[in-house]
Amino acid sequence: LDEASAFGAEDAALLKDIFNPHLSDRRQEGALFMPPPTSLSHMQRLRNLVKGEQMVRQQRQDHFCSADFKGDEPGPLFPSSWTASFGIHRDGSDEKVRSSALCARPDYMAEASVLQEVLKSSGPVFDKRTEDGMTYRVYRFGSVEVRTTQECTGDEVIAMVFSAFKNKSVVCDSIKNSEKIVKATEYVEISLERSSPCTLYVVFETDAGNTLSAENFSPKWAENQWTENQSDLQDRNSLAKVIRTCDDPVGITVGELKAFAAECIGHTSRTGYVQSVYCFAIGDTRSAISGFRSLRQPRTMSADHYGAKRYAS
Repeated sequence: LDEASAFGAEDAALLKDIFNPHLSDRRQEGALFMPPPTSLSHMQRLRNLVKGEQMVRQQRQDHFCSADFKGDEPGPLFPSSWTASFGIHRDGSDEKVRSSALCARPDYMAEASVLQEVLKSSGPVFDKRTEDGMTYRVYRFGSVEVRTTQECTGDEVIAMVFSAFKNKSVVCDSIKNSEKIVKATEYVEISLERSSPCTLYVVFETDAGNTLSAENFSPKWAENQWTENQSDLQDRNSLAKVIRTCDDPVGITVGELKAFAAECIGHTSRTGYVQSVYCFAIGDTRSAISGFRSLRQPRTMSADHYGAKRYAS
């Protein structure tokens, strides 16, 4: 069946579906294999049966890609063995609570290559195979949930991406310059740009509950553009890795941070820009170093370059 044969393309595809190696052992017959009767009426009945199976597979796929799918209660479309025969009933199980909060993010599918890289270093929280050899997997990274499928002879494919954090429109005034920085976190994530393998970005939280972020790799990085209260920031952070974080900065204001960042432009590299503003926020008077930079690496602007006046006053 896997080699050229006297059957037409349509009939050969039909026979491959009928003699799926996960459903039939007829392929082991090799050269002794005898096909079923090829009368028109019999072949039509086989096509109808295969079509029915394909409809069930599509229904499974649709349900698996919906927020209604629950790993502990997959439903009647999937093998009964996937559902535990007994268990403790809880009105608000973690799975049900998470499912009710899921929000489909098909826009994340555009970053499938990044997600695939993340999957390589993670294990699935759900990994089941149906009788026809299709494998369904669920991966979770913080607020992001990735669901994949893999046919018996195919590659793993991302089917849908969800966020457990429903993005809401942020209705607020611009972040005030008088707000104080109460937390700073530096992240690294896989870059979509060919010229850079990764992207560094830093997130600041203020005493008013707002977030302010900036990254090193952007076509307009030199314009010192800040992102305020980014709606999908929690999802982005879930897919990134934390380089370092500080929960007790020195108490500088947003205005002071932006002023320092503006002076960094032209004095640091794009990587150094992120690291410099982070170190300034936490009151680090050394060079802007992290696990990605050397103490003696040039073109790094020290916080003292800007902060001397402030700390002297």
